[in-house]
Amino acid sequence: IASLLSRVSSELPAGVMMKLGMTNPPYMLAHVEPVAEILQRPNVFAFIHVPVQSGSDSVLQAMVREYTSADFRRLVDTLRATVPEMTVATDIIC
Repeated sequence: IASLLSRVSSELPAGVMMKLGMTNPPYMLAHVEPVAEILQRPNVFAFIHVPVQSGSDSVLQAMVREYTSADFRRLVDTLRATVPEMTVATDIIC
């Protein structure tokens, strides 16, 4: 995903911005460092939407999610270390 985002952001016309929408923690964790670099580009919004869905690992497991709440925190912490002004949107299922 990182190479695709890099290529797309490199080819955008002047004045056009890219925004990374919905993604999932296990996919992003595999590419977190290069994605963080892309989120710093001037034509890429410092924004990401990653669903946590639940802060309970037992609920995530019952939902058959492939990540834990610690994975979500690690992803956000790693991205914010490089892009501190980044906006994080999420979904929580009540």
